Amino acid sequence: MQQSDSLPAGPTRTIRVVARVVILAIAVFQAWAQRYAVSPDGISYLDMSDAVVTGDWSRLVNLYWSPLYPALIGVARAVIGSSPARDFPAIHLVNLASFIAMFVAFEYMLISILDIAARTRRSILSGPWGLVGAYTLFGFFALTMVPQELSTPDLLSGATMFVVSSAVLVPIMRPPTFVAKLPPVPRKCSGNTFGRYSPNT
Repeated sequence: MQQSDSLPAGPTRTIRVVARVVILAIAVFQAWAQRYAVSPDGISYLDMSDAVVTGDWSRLVNLYWSPLYPALIGVARAVIGSSPARDFPAIHLVNLASFIAMFVAFEYMLISILDIAARTRRSILSGPWGLVGAYTLFGFFALTMVPQELSTPDLLSGATMFVVSSAVLVPIMRPPTFVAKLPPVPRKCSGNTFGRYSPNT
């Protein structure tokens, strides 16, 4: 994964490794501790996931509930085995996978933000504490506002949000090729400059 030029390689690598280990460890702990917890919405998604287990795909067609989340739950149930003791853990397995996907999307967006910060004077994100703050904010809000115990597709929505944000930031960080190849505009227009491009010469 590309590292920002604004931070030394050593501190950047250490911060990233520690942040990944801590955040993912807490997420795994939440998923395991809440593996039998389910919300009322989770029951509806679990019923819809029967479409994958039983092959009755019409169950995924619903005007209110999103089909992607129950489809993923159905795949997890089909992989680990569908039973009353495993159905609820299957939901949290999907939640954990969704959290990891959101974390990867966040890191991809963070690379773009740090590269922009490296070209911005006096940016608070250009130092090691900016990277620590970014991971701290992500971990706090991701693990408290969207905890693993919730049986909702909010984690998938978060991953989508970070991917879209990255798609917006990448063109800013890396301008199109035709823009990069444009000749520089002279800052001063001297008499020689005008004479050089004069149609009478």
